[in-house]
Amino acid sequence: IDELIGKTVADKYRIDSLLCETSLGALYRGWNTLMDKPVSVKILSPALAIDARLVEQFMAEAKNTARIANENVLNVTDFGTDSRSIGYTVYEDIDGETLRALLDREGRLVARFGSSVEPDDPALTGAVDRLLGGGA
Repeated sequence: IDELIGKTVADKYRIDSLLCETSLGALYRGWNTLMDKPVSVKILSPALAIDARLVEQFMAEAKNTARIANENVLNVTDFGTDSRSIGYTVYEDIDGETLRALLDREGRLVARFGSSVEPDDPALTGAVDRLLGGGA
């Protein structure tokens, strides 16, 4: 995957540096050359891209993540497969601490809520249904 550094994916996302490896590939710091702004790009490993089931899993993950609207979750701005069959997901630029770094620094985290949410709250159940593909 390191051969992607300096290359462009989907004719608009320049791959600048490796951020981390993931279970299905790698996450890179990149640049959207059309919008002239930084992005993060997750690339499906070419070795895994030959398995149609894994490609489908990668794309489903991107689609489901794109449905999440939360200040603590990066927004997905694009995903797909480019002309060279490179599977990619583009996120807004990563700026901040990773969960791993936070856990290493703080240890166990205690949930702090500013408001309460009831288990039968329609907004909550609707969001979960949409995330799981069962709702509108």
